[in-house]
Amino acid sequence: MRSNDQKQKSCVIVSEVIKPSFLRGDGFLACEINALHGRADDVEYTRFDCRVSGAEAEKQIRRCLDKQSRDTKILIGFCLGDLYAETFVYKQGERQGQTGVSLKARLLRVDWIKIDGEMVHKAEKPVAQASSDS
Repeated sequence: MRSNDQKQKSCVIVSEVIKPSFLRGDGFLACEINALHGRADDVEYTRFDCRVSGAEAEKQIRRCLDKQSRDTKILIGFCLGDLYAETFVYKQGERQGQTGVSLKARLLRVDWIKIDGEMVHKAEKPVAQASSDS
């Protein structure tokens, strides 16, 4: 029988849109992630501005670069870290002058990538995690 800790379900968050960009300064890779969450019939989105951290995560985001300009649907399973909120003031539009909040984070890991429904990348489970699932 499983313990209470093992009964807890984990939530998978996926991204519908990836918009990688190269920023000035130290030349890091950044991307915008619109995370889907909620019930299938009432989906909500949360936007994250992410700095891609780690060689493997950067490799997987770069893999999506050539796909982003096409009319493709890119979904990823991911892990974020060091989440923080940053305020800003809208400069134009309906909310001009109002304060907004931008969620910033580091993209630590890309667990899987689907492009137009086809799985193109699936990370292997770490050895420690794979052995604990048995």
